Amino acid sequence: MSFSVKGQTCPICKAYLFEEDEIAVCPVCAAPHHRECFISAGKCGMEQFHGTDMQYDKVRDKTEVKEEPKESKEEMQECPSCHNKFPKGNTFCNQCGTPVNKDVRFIRIDFLGGVKPDEDLGEGVTANEAKDFVMVSTNRFVPKFKEFKNGAKVWFSLWHLLFPTASFAMRKMYSYAFLSGAVEIAASILLAPFNSTIGQLMTDSSVKTYYDLAQALIGSNDKAMWMNFILGVIGVLLTATVRVLSALFANKLYYKHTVKTLKEIKETATDDEQKQQLIRKKGGVNMFAFIIAYMAVSFIPSIIFSFI
Repeated sequence: MSFSVKGQTCPICKAYLFEEDEIAVCPVCAAPHHRECFISAGKCGMEQFHGTDMQYDKVRDKTEVKEEPKESKEEMQECPSCHNKFPKGNTFCNQCGTPVNKDVRFIRIDFLGGVKPDEDLGEGVTANEAKDFVMVSTNRFVPKFKEFKNGAKVWFSLWHLLFPTASFAMRKMYSYAFLSGAVEIAASILLAPFNSTIGQLMTDSSVKTYYDLAQALIGSNDKAMWMNFILGVIGVLLTATVRVLSALFANKLYYKHTVKTLKEIKETATDDEQKQQLIRKKGGVNMFAFIIAYMAVSFIPSIIFSFI
């Protein structure tokens, strides 16, 4: 059949016609019937209207009004989040999905933190590309990346203060994770003899308070004990240095890592699909690496010290 019978009824049995039914069409007025009804009646169910203004095909032509394309210039509006322009009257932005209709009550989540998608964050890397690379907490990182690009140097991170090596590993900055992990492990090894010495002094019955412990250390002439004390101080300073520097500058390093990696991806990718695959592979977070790095820093020093 060349036309749809959906919603129409057979003029003989008055039942609805369906596309899967066997349809018979009147050769005079093109009125559709059930095939069995048409054969059974032996005539068109609307035969009485043939030759009049009520003939099926004439009535149908009058009711089927063809819509003419409207030529009108649509008024545009701008999305408050991504600044994309789209026809006024839309409920949502057709690029980022932000609700723009005041009557629609949604919590607006700006994944770019107010930064324009095409904002250059350095080396031709856009804010939208940085968002795809960071993946997690993009509304915090992208605005900070813009600040770093404009000259900011420090952004304090409590996460890096507590877990410097694991945090680098989680963001797939493995070279920095290896460097900070090596320093943390070395510092823990230096602290081990000092902690052992403190433990031995605490078992002395004369040492009951921290003041007694300090007096015992000061009054001791044991060179080995003083050597362990000096190594312990060095270990504490190393640990503190790694943690403070990571807390202050790790996010700046992450910004540089993001821009550098994205630039390399854009130079090597042959098409958009490969580009997105590389971004997913090298970007985002790796919680498994976080756990491995944390366990390594926590347990490797004691394993090494047990063999010394």
